[in-house]
Amino acid sequence: MTEKADPTFAAIPADRADHATARIAVLPVPYDGTVTWHRGAARGPEAIIEASQHMELFDEALRVTPAALGIATEPPVDVTGEPKDVLERVESRVTDILARGAFPVLLGGEHSVTVGAVHACVRERSEISVLVLDAHADLRNEYEWEPLSHACTVARIREAVSSTVQVGVRSMSSPEAERIRDEGIQVVMAPEARGMRDWDDVLMHLKANVYVSVDVDVFDPSVVPHTGTPEPGGLDWYDVVSLLEAVFGSRNVVGCDVVELSPADGGHASDFTCARLAYRMMGLRFRDELRT
Repeated sequence: MTEKADPTFAAIPADRADHATARIAVLPVPYDGTVTWHRGAARGPEAIIEASQHMELFDEALRVTPAALGIATEPPVDVTGEPKDVLERVESRVTDILARGAFPVLLGGEHSVTVGAVHACVRERSEISVLVLDAHADLRNEYEWEPLSHACTVARIREAVSSTVQVGVRSMSSPEAERIRDEGIQVVMAPEARGMRDWDDVLMHLKANVYVSVDVDVFDPSVVPHTGTPEPGGLDWYDVVSLLEAVFGSRNVVGCDVVELSPADGGHASDFTCARLAYRMMGLRFRDELRT
């Protein structure tokens, strides 16, 4: 009996899912080892990939078909062991993807996995900015005695990258607020970002090379309800897409991720939204090439 092949992102056929030739690499990281409230982000990558198999491959907004460039779905990262071990494996896997010239798209998993991806991108291109779309500041030095917690993601990123911009924030601790003030960290709070279409004040703080991280709790819970730490008053689909269009259209995006989906049985809207978001970023990254 023939073994059933592992599912591929967007149900890409084998000839366009070849790891050696695909221009885009989807890396599942099914990890939620530091989550302390609603666990389930470990199931996020599988849910996104499953939902992606029901998308139209033609992106009607961009008028391109990103799948034409080939999308390789990588084997999931081994998430056993301590947080440090997991993030080192993420870094190694992203390094391999970059070495073969593919564009890495991580599917989380909790937000801490971004740290490993950023470290890999920094080794490839030392001068980069990191754009983080997130409801939370994630600037704690440690959370529940764990410095690699998903509540510390931006704090750890800033140890490797001095240039960070955060958009959609609407929850932080008092020490995080003080750090933002004292270090002059660029943060666009959610009330400012809602309905914004002119992103020049964000773009001016981004270097030529950018890594984009989307924690899906940046969305209002009415858009993506299935996430571990939802916050009211978030962004809608068009707010997020508008920002991404501005960034991908003016910067060299070296990698991206979609993290913190916590799927729920019987509700697939969040899964599908995350799949469409990942696919939209693929299209934005290669829009000019696909249109020629």
